[in-house]
Amino acid sequence: PAERLQLDSREWLLSDASGGYAMGSASGVPDRRYHGLLTASLSPPVSRVMLLTSMAEILWLHPDTPSAKPIDLTDMRFADGTLLSGGRDRLISFELGEEAVWTYDVGDGATLTKRLYLHEQRAAATIRYELAGAHGWLQCRPLMPMRDHHHLNHGPDATVRLAGTACGQSVTVERGGLQATIEAQGSFKPEPTWWHGVRYTTETSRGYDDTDCLFCPGELHLSLEQPAQVLVRLGGHAEDADLRSWKPGQSCDRRQRIERASGVLLRSGSGDQADDQAVLALARAADQFVVRRGPTPRSARDEHAQVSILAGYPWFSDWGRDAMISMPGLLLATGRTQEAASMLRTFAHAQKDGLIPNRFSDEGGQAEYNTVDASLWFVHAVCQLAAASSDTDTRGIAFDELIPACYDVISSYLTGTRYDIKVDPADGLVSAGNQTTQLTWMDAKRDGYVFTPRHGKPVEIQALWQSALRSLAVLVASSDIRRSRDLTARADQAAEAIR
Repeated sequence: PAERLQLDSREWLLSDASGGYAMGSASGVPDRRYHGLLTASLSPPVSRVMLLTSMAEILWLHPDTPSAKPIDLTDMRFADGTLLSGGRDRLISFELGEEAVWTYDVGDGATLTKRLYLHEQRAAATIRYELAGAHGWLQCRPLMPMRDHHHLNHGPDATVRLAGTACGQSVTVERGGLQATIEAQGSFKPEPTWWHGVRYTTETSRGYDDTDCLFCPGELHLSLEQPAQVLVRLGGHAEDADLRSWKPGQSCDRRQRIERASGVLLRSGSGDQADDQAVLALARAADQFVVRRGPTPRSARDEHAQVSILAGYPWFSDWGRDAMISMPGLLLATGRTQEAASMLRTFAHAQKDGLIPNRFSDEGGQAEYNTVDASLWFVHAVCQLAAASSDTDTRGIAFDELIPACYDVISSYLTGTRYDIKVDPADGLVSAGNQTTQLTWMDAKRDGYVFTPRHGKPVEIQALWQSALRSLAVLVASSDIRRSRDLTARADQAAEAIR
C-alpha cells in the first residue's frame, strides 16, 4: 500500500520540443486536468489542446479457450466515488526515460508492457503494447477530451463527432476545427459514447472545478501475438510512414542531444556511477523545457525555427525572466551554445522600446512587455553566452545582433520607456511602475488588484542594473572603450547610491 500511494503521488513528464507534452501519475490514474497521453500545441509552443487523456484497456488472456478471461486495466476516478484501478493494482514497475514504461502482472506468469513515446515536433504519440508469457488480445477505448488543456468538459458536446474512418484501422475525431486521428495495428469498431463525471482529485483539493466528460469514439482490437502499436496525432489522415514505423530504442535527435549534453557535463564530473546517472537524468529533464517557436506543428519541424524555453509544465508558456535565468544551466552548461544564441535572438527580435517580452501569451503567443527585470536578465544572459562561446558563428551572433539589443535596453532605461521604467538621473538607480503595475518577479495581480506592489526602486532591480552595466562594459572593452567607460561610470554611481 505504501508503494502504491507513492506511485499515486509521483508524477512523470514527457515533452515534444514544441510545447506539447504528456504527463500523469506513475500509477496511471489521472488526477489533474493536465494528466493525459497527448497534449499538442496548435501554435508551437502555445495554444495547447488535450487530445487523449487515457486508454481504457481490457486484456483478454487465452482467447478462444475454456480458460479465457478478461483483465481490466482501466484506471479512472469518478465523481460518484467509483475508482477503476485495474492497472494500478497490477502495476509492478514504472520507468521514465525517452519513453514512459508501465509493466503489469496480468496473472498466469504473464506480463504486459505499455510504452508511451512522444514524437518530437510532430504533435503525435505512439502507445506500444507487448505481452509476454501468454497469448492474448487487447480491447482499448480511447478517452478523448478534445479541449483546451486548461479547461474541462462539463458535459457532452454535440459538435464532437467521428469525422471518418479508414480501412477499419483508424478514426478521426473532430471538434470544430480541431481534429485528432488514431491509427492502430489492429481493427477499429465505431461506437461513439461519452464517459461522464471523471474526477481529478488534485483539482478538488485546490478548490477548482474537477469533473470532466470524455469522448470515446469506439473500440480498438489489438492482437498481441506480436507487439502492437497505436498512433495518436493532431490532424486528419496523412502519410506518416516514419511515425508508424517507430520502434523502442531507435536513434532519434532527442537521444543524441541528451548524450552530447551528458558528455559535456561528465567531463568535469566525479566519475561515480551514481553521479553519472544523476547527470543523465538532469540532462534529460533540462531538454524537456527547450522548445521551438513556430505558427504550426509542421513549421516547428524546421531546424532553423526559433528556440525558446518554457517556464514550466503544464501551466506556463515562455517567459523572458525564466528563460534568461535558466539559459546558462539548460543550454550553456550542456554545450548547446547555438541553441542559446537562437533563444536570445527569439527574444531580441521581439524587443520593443528597449524591453524584451515578459512572456508570450498561452492564447496565441502574442508578446507582453510588463516587466522591468527581464530585459536586465537578458543583458546578463548575452554576456554569459559571449563568455562561454568559442565558435566564431555564435560569437558573431552575440556581437552583431545581441549586443546592439543590449545597448537598446540600456539607452531605453536611461531615457525612459513603457510602464514608467526610467533611470533617476539624481542617483543613477532604476525606478519603475505605479500602484497598478506588477513589473518584478512578484507579479501577482487579479481583477486590477496588485497583491505585492513594488513600484519605485526595488532592491534586486538595482543589483541587476549594476550587473548589466558592468558585464556589458567588460564585454565591449576591447571594441568600444569609450562606451565601456561610460557603462562603468554609471554602475559606480548606482553602487554608491544604493549603499
